[in-house]
Amino acid sequence: MKLPAYSALVAAMLSVSVLLTACSDNDDDTVAVTPVVVEPTPKSISLEKIGGFATGVFAESAAEIPAFDPASKRGFIVNAQKGVIDVLDLSNPAAPKFIRSLDATAIAANAIVNSVAVKNGIVAVAIESSPKTSNGFVGFYKASDFSLISSIGVGALPDMLVFSPDGKTVLVANEAEPSDDYKIDPEGSISVINISDISKPTAKIADFTAFNSQVANLRAKGVRIFGPNANAAKDFEPEYITVSEDGKTAWIALQENNALAKLDIATAKIVDILPLGFKDHGLAGNGMDVSDRDDKINIQRWTGDVVCICRTPSLAIIFPARLILSPPTKAMHALGVKVIKPTGMVMRVKASLKNSASITSPIQMASTVVKVMTYRHNYAHWQKGQSLAQPLLAIVAQLLKVARAIVAATHNWVA
Repeated sequence: MKLPAYSALVAAMLSVSVLLTACSDNDDDTVAVTPVVVEPTPKSISLEKIGGFATGVFAESAAEIPAFDPASKRGFIVNAQKGVIDVLDLSNPAAPKFIRSLDATAIAANAIVNSVAVKNGIVAVAIESSPKTSNGFVGFYKASDFSLISSIGVGALPDMLVFSPDGKTVLVANEAEPSDDYKIDPEGSISVINISDISKPTAKIADFTAFNSQVANLRAKGVRIFGPNANAAKDFEPEYITVSEDGKTAWIALQENNALAKLDIATAKIVDILPLGFKDHGLAGNGMDVSDRDDKINIQRWTGDVVCICRTPSLAIIFPARLILSPPTKAMHALGVKVIKPTGMVMRVKASLKNSASITSPIQMASTVVKVMTYRHNYAHWQKGQSLAQPLLAIVAQLLKVARAIVAATHNWVA
């Protein structure tokens, strides 16, 4: 007689059960089940220093970016002060030993090493050209003997690079900073390098030209596009990359633009720009320490509009609370003010004033800087050349009040 499907299934299960019971030498049919132990998430993490290495150079980026090769037990450290990689023997972590420095002059004259990554015994090195606005390179070396395997051209100022999880691709953030006088402003991009054959790498460029027609829409969403006469492709400066576990997608920090870019790795195409929005540092819980010059921890809320503390020959501008300042426009460059690096909420600029004789006080300096900068306060805009609106006048008044306080307290230009 033909059994129904479920009856056949039950019969099969019973026969297997009987067979397993018959084959058991243990009279006790009880099966011991080992409970799954779930390790609780620690409430705190403690770190203990077991060793260290000192370059002898302090606060000059002489030990900036580390990468480790487990096979050779070597550390590869970017020494930005010298523009090279310092190689350390870490076989005894308690006593790291300097082996040698690795430069990239065999690839390009006056080359500067900006970043390093290691995977499967391959050391990938991001190399800045001279001048920095020229296209750079990526070099591939053996971790075992430091020999150069191959190199390939990438975009301007490659500032960071990372391997894909499968080790077959290297992604490079080409930051493409403008020249100090803004006469040359290369386009930011991502290089997608195929290293399936490490001796003959090939590269595709993922650029931002498709977003040049979307500048107004991107600005309305909160993306900062602010360079003199710059479009999206020139203004976007890729800084850092992270890759999804499946190796299909990468996200790129556009630090100066307050946004993330999303990259489809297979097609080497930027598929989206994601604004990061705004954070009010005047709210409880949003405090921050905005200075590295006061030799103390000073985390606090910052309310109001702007604080500008000036000194010569450099200028420090702090952006607390709701105000976002764009980097200097052409008018600011006309004064000889050069952008060093806008970073997060603090931007420092170095000023070599062509008309220094006409700037006699930090008060005059402060008011001059305010007048030539583009301000963005919430959703209101005051562009260079327009008359100062009442809110901007209030900012100027506050800024001058701070400058006067500095003069009264120190009788000097200090930050």
